[in-house]
Amino acid sequence: MTDPTDAYDLFASPPAVDLPTGTSLLVTAAQPAGREFIVSSLAHGIDTGGDALVLTADDPAGTVGDELRAAATVPADAATDPIRIIDCQTDGLGVDDDSMVDRDVNTPRNLTDIGIAFKDAFDRFDRQGVDRVRFGLLSLSIILSYVDQETVYRFCQTLTRGLANEGALGLFALNDNAHDEETIATLKRAFDGVAEVDASGEELSVRITGLDGVTDDWVTVSA
Repeated sequence: MTDPTDAYDLFASPPAVDLPTGTSLLVTAAQPAGREFIVSSLAHGIDTGGDALVLTADDPAGTVGDELRAAATVPADAATDPIRIIDCQTDGLGVDDDSMVDRDVNTPRNLTDIGIAFKDAFDRFDRQGVDRVRFGLLSLSIILSYVDQETVYRFCQTLTRGLANEGALGLFALNDNAHDEETIATLKRAFDGVAEVDASGEELSVRITGLDGVTDDWVTVSA
């Protein structure tokens, strides 16, 4: 789908943090820092000509879509909407215009339908010639409240393999305050690396670990 030499710059602020195509990161942070970081990166992808696919299990599609639109510059006359959402939030879409919603899955427990929606979305990207996609999952902690750890691990493996095959960038939020060390260590194995997000200062900071050739220094994030 994407030239394997064409890296993704993770966010707008210097210094650049470039990730190989097909990379998936487990984003560990206390809420809402992980979500803010993922929205910032997805918005940067939109602003640089890419598309965003979001799987939301915490907030309705309308809330997530509005947040992403506010963070990105989405032209009003765009031929196609660069934001697509798989809504797994049980309280409904929460949006008047649901054109951005690819699939409404009735519960985060239904990993089979989520997987089908994920594949369908990338099949559509392929048909439309979209070759730069950033995927954000909000959040694994919600899914873990419905589904056991081992099943979620296998689910993550399936999605990260799909993202690698498509040359996309994947960012999966996990509230590290909500899980024990064993759970976090198990899930880490499904990903290429980890993005640790810190919100203790005035701005978000992130440190990437586990990826060869990518700095593991703390870097300030800006939209």
